[in-house]
Amino acid sequence: MALTFLLGLGLALLLRRAFRGRNVLRALILIAWVLPTVVSANVWRWLLDGSYGLLNAVLRSLGLIEGDVFWLGQPVTAIAAVILATAWSFAPFAMILLSAGLEAISGTLYEAARIDGASPWQQFRYVTLPQLRPVALAALLLIFIYTFKTFDTIFLMTAGGPGGATATLPVYAYNEAFEFSRFDTAAVATTVLMLVPLILSIAYFRALRKENDS
Repeated sequence: MALTFLLGLGLALLLRRAFRGRNVLRALILIAWVLPTVVSANVWRWLLDGSYGLLNAVLRSLGLIEGDVFWLGQPVTAIAAVILATAWSFAPFAMILLSAGLEAISGTLYEAARIDGASPWQQFRYVTLPQLRPVALAALLLIFIYTFKTFDTIFLMTAGGPGGATATLPVYAYNEAFEFSRFDTAAVATTVLMLVPLILSIAYFRALRKENDS
């Protein structure tokens, strides 16, 4: 969640500035979101393959490694890989939401802050973040729901391995149902998958209603 949000916010702040090729860059970034999951997951799996992956080839050419490193075959690097792949695929959507929030902030607030001598960091902290709060909370909720239910990216990259290191709840539910035929525990897992986002959504909308009423 944190990585997806920070990537989306960084991209939104970058693309808010006017520079040559901005529209082209925005279109290239959105490719990560519109690509089918099976394509993006297989691209990541190819990049991180221990025998013929691009990452190993680059590191060997730089003299940083000598043999093959199986990134998806070690628990720590496998978890990092699926986190990075998931964040990469959903960060453009977070960027769209946060860009809309940034565009809604009045320029007069920044002008007043500059007149008062606020630095760029102070403008970001005291103007951008407070004004962006409602959109940021909505984006975080959607990011949580997306990451919480992510199955295809992880299953295609690691199938929950190695040794269950990347077996998130959706992967666990799938394995319980279709690998071990334990449909009772799979049903419990899928019920949790439904209830947790539902409870968070209700809490979010109640908090939003209270904020609007106040």
